[in-house]
Amino acid sequence: MQFVRRIAQAPSPQSNAISPLAYYPSVTRRTLIVAVSGLFFLSGASGLIFETAWTRLFLGLFGHGIHTTSAVLAAFMGGLGLGALAAGRKAGRVRRPLRVYALLELAVAAWVVTSPFQVRLADLMVAGMAAHSESLLVSDTVAWVVAFGLLMVPAALMGATLPVLCRALISEEAAIGRVFGLLYGINTIGAVIGVMGAGYWSILYLGVRGSLWLGCGLNLVAAAGALWLDRRQAPLKPRIDEAPSEQQRTGEGRDFRVIQVIVGIAGACAMAYEVVWIRLFVFILGSSILSLAQVLGTLLLALGLGAMILPRLIRSRGRHLEALGWSQALLALAAVGGVVALGRLDELMALVASVGGFSDPLSSLWGRALVVAVIVFVPGLAMGATLPAATGAISDLRDAERGIGRRYAATTVGNIVGALIAGYALVPSLAAARSLGVVAACNLLLASAVAWQFGGGRVVRRLATTAAALVAAGVVLASIDADAFRTVFADRKAYGRLVEVSE
Repeated sequence: MQFVRRIAQAPSPQSNAISPLAYYPSVTRRTLIVAVSGLFFLSGASGLIFETAWTRLFLGLFGHGIHTTSAVLAAFMGGLGLGALAAGRKAGRVRRPLRVYALLELAVAAWVVTSPFQVRLADLMVAGMAAHSESLLVSDTVAWVVAFGLLMVPAALMGATLPVLCRALISEEAAIGRVFGLLYGINTIGAVIGVMGAGYWSILYLGVRGSLWLGCGLNLVAAAGALWLDRRQAPLKPRIDEAPSEQQRTGEGRDFRVIQVIVGIAGACAMAYEVVWIRLFVFILGSSILSLAQVLGTLLLALGLGAMILPRLIRSRGRHLEALGWSQALLALAAVGGVVALGRLDELMALVASVGGFSDPLSSLWGRALVVAVIVFVPGLAMGATLPAATGAISDLRDAERGIGRRYAATTVGNIVGALIAGYALVPSLAAARSLGVVAACNLLLASAVAWQFGGGRVVRRLATTAAALVAAGVVLASIDADAFRTVFADRKAYGRLVEVSE
């Protein structure tokens, strides 16, 4: 509640910003913030319900779980980024953002309701083409094109909701990072509920189609709530009255492009961690489904909390840039600590058993969650702080939504690239342990880039900070052994002996 109060504070008299509060005669700003956050929580839950259900629905199209997961994840993330980018360009001119948000939610529900029929038609089309062509490459390419065509539209509509809701709540430069962090965090925590609920309950008891209908119901509730709020508010004045200059569009000029690159690479690193962690926990938890649900659920929870906590600690633009660098350094150190902990898996299990009072931590849901949290949670907090730190550095209120859309899009593009690089290049060539080391070194390099570009002060100090990060990256790469996870792959039964490990 204290966080909500800080966001709800009116702009200072010196600010030239147009406050949405002035045009909301029937709803207080605090009520608006709480209500919009609740609506976006429902959006996050429905989005992950859809993603989980689509993964099952597209199995018939691809015939392979890994290919299905890759296609759905790539199309979903790509659509989110495109939607945020497109909406960010226009959101500053929107006069009734909550009405637009409601229409987006209704459009998502309408598309999702028909998705089982769309996938059925796609199955028939791909099967027909396969009957006339013996080339596996042709059939796989067609399946990927069809999957992207079916999923990019609803994912883009979902991605557009974030800049639109930011338009409804951002009233001054100082609020950009706080509002984005709150909305991004609450939406991500909603996604935790969605993925866990779909994986452990709705798919089992309602089936794929019932799960899609459940998600559509959440969309309809969110749309109805947004329309209820919209009817009690007067239109906002356009934030942008004329075409902005390049300096106005970026808010930071040349620094904008540097931050975009840093955010994109950080997104790639985050997804690379996730891919490697999910692979490792398959051997620990004994199930690919459990590994996906536990790692993704824990990571999303940490991401949401990190996104919500950071804006409470930092207010000025300069401090946000410092936080961007520190978040990358913390992520690298926490990830290396996870490598050390997994390398001593038996000791980790004993520690979790003693702390949680478990005879066997892997035999209970909470025990498995605690084991995963030891490795994933702190890195997840640092990942969650990255994007709010980058958006909080936006200095021009007139370009708030455009900057948010571009940075969110850069992150999603990085996510897709990171997933592909980790799955097809890093792990096959370097093994899991060294892959994590390479990604951690990359985070340290990002921290050094932030320190050099935005550190300020004397050149000597910036050189020292950058050199320290580079030396730390070299130490990480040199110290991690490719065989560090031998105990992870070992069979921990009383019988049997591990002879060879090959990844």
